[in-house]
Amino acid sequence: TYLIALQSWDKVAKMGAPAFEPLSACLSDQNMDIKQGAIEALGDLGDKRAIAPLSDALPDWNLNAVLVSALEHLGWKPASDAEQIYDWIGKQDSSHLKEQWEKTSKLLLDDVSSGEQRKVQNAVYCFMALGEPKVLDDLVQILDDHGDQEMAETYLNCGNDKLEQAAR
Repeated sequence: TYLIALQSWDKVAKMGAPAFEPLSACLSDQNMDIKQGAIEALGDLGDKRAIAPLSDALPDWNLNAVLVSALEHLGWKPASDAEQIYDWIGKQDSSHLKEQWEKTSKLLLDDVSSGEQRKVQNAVYCFMALGEPKVLDDLVQILDDHGDQEMAETYLNCGNDKLEQAAR
């Protein structure tokens, strides 16, 4: 706990199995630096128990790339279509995401509909990065049907005029 407070992630990871629980607890921390450090340390720890909590966090736009890296350190391979898509997002592999557009768009639209802020951000920002305008009407409809303030703020900040107008 002391080493985590100091953010001495390398030293924490060298502790081995006893560090797993305290590091896992950091995954729910509000501080992004703490989360990122804990994710990297869990990857370096080599404890396969970390695969489940790390893969659960994959739909987080801000941490997706570091999550994929940590999971790969643990020998993880995507076990589902959803994990594969999140893996491609983390690797910024737009060619695979576009090749599998039907699966990609379904997963991301479901994530927007979930109302979970990290999933909404991940999905909206991914759609904008892929530059696929055909989903804009679906995104507006989801905002109309399920939207809240956090979803509207994501739309306002995504850089797309149509989504910004819908959010307003």
